[in-house]
Amino acid sequence: GDNEDDECNGAKHQDSIQDEKLDLGDPVVYYSRQNDCLQTEMKKLFSHHLFPNTFQFAEDAFGTGPPDAINLWIGNEKSVSSMHKDHYENLFYVCSGQKEFVLCPPSD
Repeated sequence: GDNEDDECNGAKHQDSIQDEKLDLGDPVVYYSRQNDCLQTEMKKLFSHHLFPNTFQFAEDAFGTGPPDAINLWIGNEKSVSSMHKDHYENLFYVCSGQKEFVLCPPSD
């Protein structure tokens, strides 16, 4: 019927809008390692002192001493992290560029 055609055309139109928004020529780059990967699996990279061993202000604020783990995430401007809850204190260090966070109250 006519409604089916309208729905299909609407879906096709929506697809074309999405295609216009996507730039398929530039890849999304995202690399993630955890479990203290910088001090265990990537010792050579960590030894170049690109990343600090600790942040004194964080040790003071968290009352924890040096970090238990130093993990690595690498991404480009198209990388997006999914909404999630971390169960540990975190300090995010950006070597280059920027990272935007949405913080929610712990009760959410």
